[in-house]
Amino acid sequence: MTRGDIDILQEDCQSMQFFDCDKKVLFYTGLPNQKLLNILFTFCMSVITVSANSALTPFQEMTLTLCRLRLNLSSQDLSYRLYVSLGTVSKIFHKDFSQVAGNFVLQAIKSDKVA
Repeated sequence: MTRGDIDILQEDCQSMQFFDCDKKVLFYTGLPNQKLLNILFTFCMSVITVSANSALTPFQEMTLTLCRLRLNLSSQDLSYRLYVSLGTVSKIFHKDFSQVAGNFVLQAIKSDKVA
């Protein structure tokens, strides 16, 4: 396997193409299908701030967080899979999780006041 093959494999595993069937989406994220994964991604992009110099794409950040929550993958495992440092994985997970969780709490408070 050449370095080019490794780069293609790495890129494929870190992109939307990796989640090419509903079985993979369900296994890795707990979401039932690709359509819901894309809807969640659209929602998360309205909530999560992504740095211009981030080592991962916004989709990679979201799936990192989902895989960590669903499969209880360690930060070290994710850093190996995504070819980033352990610190990068930890920062992204804590940032994204707190932003999304905070937004859900705010939405719950708003809907409770409306009801």
